[in-house]
Amino acid sequence: MVKRALQGRSFSLRPERLIQLIFARSCVNRSIALGLIPDPLALMVAGDGSPLRTGSSPAGVKVCHCREQGTFLCSCPRRYSDPDAS
Repeated sequence: MVKRALQGRSFSLRPERLIQLIFARSCVNRSIALGLIPDPLALMVAGDGSPLRTGSSPAGVKVCHCREQGTFLCSCPRRYSDPDAS
């Protein structure tokens, strides 16, 4: 990956793909080499429990109707696309 980066390859279109590749090469491949994953062809991984921060807005989305009533600064509950956002 370092060689590719030094050659000027851009990862700007899908930066999450680069993170996945780094994880696969540094963690998954190493676990296979150490025998921690005995049958990699039968391995299934699902979910998004990664500790990586997302690009979610910390402001959230208003779920109230205050704006329609002319109140733009309210303290009503908000919905967050990232459950770790606050």
